[in-house]
Amino acid sequence: MVAIVGFGSLLSEASARSTFGDGVHNFRLATVLDYRRVFAHPASIFFQRGIANLETKVQLINYHFAVDPMDVFDIPEELLPDFYEREEEFKIISAKFQELDGSAGGEVYLRHCLLAVKKLGQDVYDDFVATTYLGDRATSIKEYIEANPSIMLERPPPHLVDRYSG
Repeated sequence: MVAIVGFGSLLSEASARSTFGDGVHNFRLATVLDYRRVFAHPASIFFQRGIANLETKVQLINYHFAVDPMDVFDIPEELLPDFYEREEEFKIISAKFQELDGSAGGEVYLRHCLLAVKKLGQDVYDDFVATTYLGDRATSIKEYIEANPSIMLERPPPHLVDRYSG
């Protein structure tokens, strides 16, 4: 089996299955390390189907330390040649990814950062939550924790309690 990362339409399991049929196995969430999703390149098939706008494009580009949610699934290796032919306008690469198991790993880490910065003083904490943003670059940490106060109830796995508790 070969792992395929879905970062555009393949984020949809239905789309992945329409592309690879019954070959899709183990559909799961992941993040791709050192890459970032940006709007920059539509597939030609999107224009043929009338679902693309030349000014709105998607492409995965190299971007150090970015962590965008993606999906990953496995397909039999014999499906790769057809995939490469179908996606000939894309540069298909090998990229490291980290699976997400549905746990609140990001929230645990954010909680850790919030606890740590709180120890540095209220002014430092206030500045941190007001000037630090989620990956969308629009939502401040302050807005996020106001909308999701349960984040402070998240706990790291037992073997990481000492390291990730502020």
